[in-house]
Amino acid sequence: MNYAFRCDIQSKQLQEQQASLEQQKLYIQNLESVQRDVRAFRHDFKNRMAGIRIQADDGDLNAVQNFIAEVTGDFERKVGEKIFQISQLGNIRITELKGLVAVKASEMQQRGIPFRLEAAAPVTYVNMPAGDLCRAAGILLDNAMEETEKILQSVGEITEDQKEYRVTALFCAEESGVSIVICNPVKEPVPISKIWEDGYSTKGSGRGIGLASLRRIVEMYDNISSRTYQEDGLFIQELNIRTGKEGYIFSMWI
Repeated sequence: MNYAFRCDIQSKQLQEQQASLEQQKLYIQNLESVQRDVRAFRHDFKNRMAGIRIQADDGDLNAVQNFIAEVTGDFERKVGEKIFQISQLGNIRITELKGLVAVKASEMQQRGIPFRLEAAAPVTYVNMPAGDLCRAAGILLDNAMEETEKILQSVGEITEDQKEYRVTALFCAEESGVSIVICNPVKEPVPISKIWEDGYSTKGSGRGIGLASLRRIVEMYDNISSRTYQEDGLFIQELNIRTGKEGYIFSMWI
């Protein structure tokens, strides 16, 4: 009995170590990508400066102003956004959750799905077991990816102005608790009352799968609530986890 228990503990520790290593690998890859972009931008900037210097000497103020605007825009598109995303990921201080978000962000990049992560304040504690937290967040991110990818395939190549065709994940940490908000575009009205039903799938015309499992996770805890709605062409799901002095309370079992 004790031997089996020790083996189980060691197995879980090994899984956590592997997840941590994978997270660090993705984090390093992102940093290396930013470094390459900065080098390329610096090289390009030097070449462009050589041309604008002549116009500046000639007193062409409009050309200088246009140059500054172009350089600022290029930096934001090529480097600034990546730096911002890395800083936001760094604010998620729960190892398991950070690892999940890093993996999903990498998957979206590979699938060509634009992704925006925002975590303005450090997320250091969530009043919910890490396993169920990652299951819930994973379901929301997977469904958002699926629907966004389907829309991107239907519209073809998108432009910088079409930022609505992306997945957005907001992590809001306050004294009262933590809220996770996942947004994605939708083309058709979503049957809100049906998507939570067991066996219901809107794959191909709506939302994806897994929300029935999410409902059961939410119903397990008295300090957790969810909200689902559609607004301005976006499907928005909120997971609100209140911080209680007594800790999380089970109200039912799956």
